[in-house]
Formats: sequence, C-alpha cells, structure tokens
Amino acid sequence: MPSPTKALGTTLSVFATALVSAYPYPPLVPATDQYTTLTLTLDRSTLGNTRYYIWQKKQNGYGGNNIPYGGQAPYSNTFWYCYSQSDSGFGAGNCTSRQTTTIPHTPLRLRFTEQRTQITQDITLYAHYNFVGCAALTESGINSSSFSYCLTPGIGGEPFYNHGKTLTVWVDEQELKPLPIGGNWKATLKLKQFKNPQSTTTWSNWQGTIDITLRDGASATVWFPQQQTSTPRHDLALKTRLVQTMPGGIMYGRSNLDMCLYDGMDNKSTRYSLTLTDDVNISGRSSDRFSVFHHGVNDNSLRKRIDYQIQLSYNGQDAYLDNNVVRELPSLDPSQLRPVYLPGIPTPVMCAPAPLTFITPEFNKNEKETGPYQGSVRVVFTATL
Repeated sequence: MPSPTKALGTTLSVFATALVSAYPYPPLVPATDQYTTLTLTLDRSTLGNTRYYIWQKKQNGYGGNNIPYGGQAPYSNTFWYCYSQSDSGFGAGNCTSRQTTTIPHTPLRLRFTEQRTQITQDITLYAHYNFVGCAALTESGINSSSFSYCLTPGIGGEPFYNHGKTLTVWVDEQELKPLPIGGNWKATLKLKQFKNPQSTTTWSNWQGTIDITLRDGASATVWFPQQQTSTPRHDLALKTRLVQTMPGGIMYGRSNLDMCLYDGMDNKSTRYSLTLTDDVNISGRSSDRFSVFHHGVNDNSLRKRIDYQIQLSYNGQDAYLDNNVVRELPSLDPSQLRPVYLPGIPTPVMCAPAPLTFITPEFNKNEKETGPYQGSVRVVFTATL
C-alpha cells in the first residue's frame, strides 16, 4: 500500500522598505560681493511716505548640503553686520552685536554729504532679512539672533532647514526731511555678510551707493546780504551839481545794492530767469527806466517822478535791465559762488552774486517838485534744472 502523500507547507515572508528622501536642497550657489546704486530726484515740498529700496529681498548665497533629517544648508544661518555701532560713515547700528529679541527691522544711521558744500547729515535707513524655504518667522531685523534659521516639515514629515536668506534695505521719504538744503546728497552703505553669528569669515561685502538730487524750490530766495533781508530799503543817493546856467543845479545819482540768488538746489540749476519791475505802466517812458514818485503817490507827470536805470553785474558782465522784461542767466561756475546764511536754514548755502547798480540820469532840480520820492521794485526769480 502506497504511503500517503505528505503535503508540504511553506511560509513566505514579504519585506518592503519604503525609502523617504529628505528635503532636496538646491545646488550650492556661492555668495559674491554685491554693489548697487540708488539714484533719486526728489522735491522737498512733496516728500511723502514712499520707500526706496537699495536691496529688496536680494539673495546672495543659496542652497547646498542635502543631508536628511536636519541637514543644515550653508546659508541658512547667514547674517549681515554693520561696519560700526557709532560711526555713520558707512552705516551705524546695533547689527554689530546680536540681540536676543526679534524685531521687525534694524535702523541704520548713514551719513549723507552734500557734494558742493560738504555739509553732512545722518539719515536713518532700515533693514531686515527674510527666510527662503520656510514660512515661519519670515521677516526679522538683521541684528536679531533669536531665530537664525527655521525648521519646517519636509517630505515625509521630517524637518528641514531653510536654505538661505534675503536682505532688504530701504530709505523712507520722511527720513529725508532733515536734509537741510537742496543739492546733490550722496552716501555709501556697507554691510558684511557672514556665515553665522560666530563666524569671523566674511562671505561677501555689500555696498549700496545712494545719490539724491534734492530740489527745494520753496527755499529759492533773492537775498540782499548787506541788509540781511529779502526786502531791503535802498536810497538812490541823489547828489546836486551846481551849474551857473541852470538855477537849482543838476541832480544825478549812483548807488550799489548787493544781491545774490539762491536757487534752492545749491546752484544745480542750468539757468536762472530774473525779472525786475516797478509794476507801473507809463506812456512814453523808456523801456529801461524805473520810477520813484513824489510822496510815493503814482503820478505819471515828469514833475512828480524821477526815472532811474538798474544795471546788473553777473558772471563778469554788466547789463542794463529793461522794466518787466525777463532776463535769462546761466548758472555760475562754483568758484564764483559765495556762502550766505538764510533764514530757516541752519547751514550756509551757496548763492550766485548778482549785485545791482541804481543809476539816475541827470535832471534839472527845478523841474521836479520838492519833497521825498518813493517807489518799489519787485524782483522775480526762477530757477530751472
């Protein structure tokens, strides 16, 4: 009898390995030195709240080090340092020492210099960094070390580090109001980028040049330095010369009035326009004559008015001015300018000398009414960039 067939049983063990990749950091892009220039033309009277960016979310150094579960990319812990805490020459701020409290942005004091007068003024800029590659704590002042890097869930739920930071630096229009005069203001901001707070190796240098042409038309002034005013009183300085053939004699006059022109832009204008007028229309009066009147009452009669001329000295040339006619003038070479103090401006400004000479042609004294004569001349001055 055949032996019974024995059933053989086998147990098959099945193994499966799930390979979960860590966050794939981008390839390493090394940091390089950064240079930029911000050029602005602004009007002092319309300064608002506009921000002007020197750098806006500018990234320098990126990616690298694809290590699973917490591999830290080289630029995840990068920092920016100021050159000084107190010297504003290239920017001063607390970014030279780390703080433990996160702040929205870091203030930086930067020294601006007006190029012609060499007047200086500190202006506050602001800076912050943003993380790249994670959403948490996306913005912080550059002097904050509370969160030098961030962690966020990656593939499969494991954490990964951010793979870089961006830098933003800006100046606000409101911060430019302390600039005392119009002109060409320049400054250079310098920052150093380090690998981490403990590093002594500079990864890159950042340099931003700010070049501002500031218009200040509201401060444009016709100034009379000798009298320290824009509304002087001036005497025609009439004299009498006796003539035997003319009873009463002949009267004539010549007097000087120091005047200079401030364009509100530290003589950055390309040309000036100057108009002098006594605001009186007199039929038959020569176009180059101005008048004063007996007791200051406008009267066109020759007996009750004295006519005179005004000569302008400018840029080494003398010229008679016509009444109520625009005279175009070029801007002067800086060597011809003179510094003056003006009301409301704490520092001297450069003014274009434009002295006036009042010339009264000869007339018969007996042909005029006796008594005081008075009149006015209005000076209209405009400047064009």
